[in-house]
Amino acid sequence: MLLKNANFALTTLSEDLDNSMNPSSLYMASDSDFPKSGRFRAVIWGGAHSTPLKDPEREIAELEYNGMGVFPLFNCYGGQEGTVSRSWPAGSKVAHVITAGKLDELESFIHEHANKAVIDGFSDVSGEVAYNGTELLKRAEALRITADYEMDGSVRCILADSSSSDIAVTLPDPSFYSGRLFFVKNTGTGMVTITRYSGEMIDGQQADITLSTQWDSRALISGGTNWYMV
Repeated sequence: MLLKNANFALTTLSEDLDNSMNPSSLYMASDSDFPKSGRFRAVIWGGAHSTPLKDPEREIAELEYNGMGVFPLFNCYGGQEGTVSRSWPAGSKVAHVITAGKLDELESFIHEHANKAVIDGFSDVSGEVAYNGTELLKRAEALRITADYEMDGSVRCILADSSSSDIAVTLPDPSFYSGRLFFVKNTGTGMVTITRYSGEMIDGQQADITLSTQWDSRALISGGTNWYMV
């Protein structure tokens, strides 16, 4: 995925665009500020319209730089995001834009890799350093504890060693962490109880969660007012 976009770019087609092929060959009058690597989203619309919003037949396409001849050449993958693939005459306008589909892709990319970074960290317990009398696992953003602990949101993953005594882990106030994931794992042979901050519910129940088996774990996400197991 191309995460970095160039500055806003606008030009016209130097030759007719025949969109019967996939990809088609799109020739621009100028490629100034258009990306030269990776695919990127663009909107194509009629030259008689000042903006694409005024052209009901506008088309979203993915473009990919394919070299420089008499005019800059781009591979054109038309009909993106529910628009209709059309053939466009020379003089039609082309602009590099951030589309709704691009924003959706970026959001999915961020969520996928953010969650993967936390989950991958469970198996990586190397690189421990002393931190406020406890051990902070650098990569996992995880805290290893041996006594009761109240989560304040600064650490999203708790590794609770209950071998010496049972442990209670209190969740933070869900209203401050809407949409965020938190993890608790019992790494010991005793019992770990995940308790609620106040009167909020977990999966619709006003009850705490008990991790009675070694290596048992729970992942919870804040819905803003209550917690949900995922």
